Amino acid sequence: MSDNIRKAMVQAIADMANPAKNSRNPHFRNTYADLTAVLGVIKPALAEHGLAVTQCVSVASDGQQELQTVVHHENGEHMPLGCYPIRPMKQDPQSVGSAITYARRYSLMAAFGLSAEDDDGSAASAAPSRATTRSHATTASKAEASPIPTPKAADANDCEVEDWRSELAKCQSVVQVQSVAQAIKVKVDQGCLDDETVEQLRAAVVERSRTLTNA
Repeated sequence: MSDNIRKAMVQAIADMANPAKNSRNPHFRNTYADLTAVLGVIKPALAEHGLAVTQCVSVASDGQQELQTVVHHENGEHMPLGCYPIRPMKQDPQSVGSAITYARRYSLMAAFGLSAEDDDGSAASAAPSRATTRSHATTASKAEASPIPTPKAADANDCEVEDWRSELAKCQSVVQVQSVAQAIKVKVDQGCLDDETVEQLRAAVVERSRTLTNA
């Protein structure tokens, strides 16, 4: 791979703005940027620098479906941006479609260092409990705008936060960050994390994704 596609990617990412929060999630009662909004800021910036992005569903070695995201340069080069596992809770068309849409949106946001409001992930995974719904509604609007807070010594979830931060620090690719984020989301949906911890971990995921993308 030559430097052409790398240089074009850097320039395209520099031209991208965060997508507008144009949709509302009735479960979490928050707004978020849907796939149309995400593509709306990505595709024009890529086209300006001779790039295009494709996302295709394939079957991994373990037999599970995954989403592959690839950027293509007009000179014929291409750059894989990683794979995202597709894990719908059901195998009906609606659940599978929601899981694919979820994977597409989050893969694009992570790959290009974009930040937007959470999230339609409940359509692609287990339904949240009432307690979890209230937690997301309270923290979603704050998560991305807030810096990672310094944990308090008396916080009962200090070890949890540090453990997840340690896992994120080990990630060497955006795909690995996405896997950790999925594991965190399971804990959130189970109501295992309090509001402050969720807020810190979301910010940590966004920061690590940006660091790897801009490396």
